[in-house]
Amino acid sequence: MGTKEKYMNHQFSSVVSAYQDVKKRLEEFEGKSSKVNDKVAKLTNELAELTDKLEEIKETFESKDSGINDTSPLVRTKAALQQIKQESCAFDLRIGVVSHLLLAARVSATHHRRASHAHKSKQRHSKSKAVEDSVLSDD
Repeated sequence: MGTKEKYMNHQFSSVVSAYQDVKKRLEEFEGKSSKVNDKVAKLTNELAELTDKLEEIKETFESKDSGINDTSPLVRTKAALQQIKQESCAFDLRIGVVSHLLLAARVSATHHRRASHAHKSKQRHSKSKAVEDSVLSDD
């Protein structure tokens, strides 16, 4: 049995050495594979982070884009500006009316003062003429 064992060992020694070589290479590949798997996991995590950031940027861009296309603030501003213009015209009209009334009151007051001065002047003049006439008639 020992000779048979030696014979088989000798005959299969090349297979055993090939097996040992394959086993060593398999261990090397497994080591490389685990390193590559770690690297793939790391890159997958980075990809997930970048994808999240990209989604956030897309959402921000879309919200800003929709804000740019939203013209409602511009429409409200134009409407408010139009209302201010209308109110300004109404105030100008009111100012004109008040100015006219003030001018009319001044003219009326001036006319009234002149008339009263003229009346007083006539009264003084007629009194002085009456005094003159009475003085002349006494002479």
